[in-house]
This record gives sequence, C-alpha cells and structure tokens, in this order.
Amino acid sequence: MAATERREEFHTEVTEITELAKAERRMLGRDLPRAIWGL
Repeated sequence: MAATERREEFHTEVTEITELAKAERRMLGRDLPRAIWGL
C-alpha cells in the first residue's frame, strides 16, 4: 500500500516538473537557441 502511494506521489511530481519545463520552453521560444549558442 505504502509503495503504491509513493509511486503516485512520484508520478505527480514528475508530471508537475514536465509541465513546468514545457511552460518554460513556451515562454523562452526563439530565445532558447540564442541562450544555448550565444548567437
């Protein structure tokens, strides 16, 4: 039982992090390549 709860908690955290990363990518948009390559 406890293992299942832990797994669900972990899955929720991963989902939140993934959504956050997607939002950041959308906000950065075209600036992302410039930030990486310094162009």
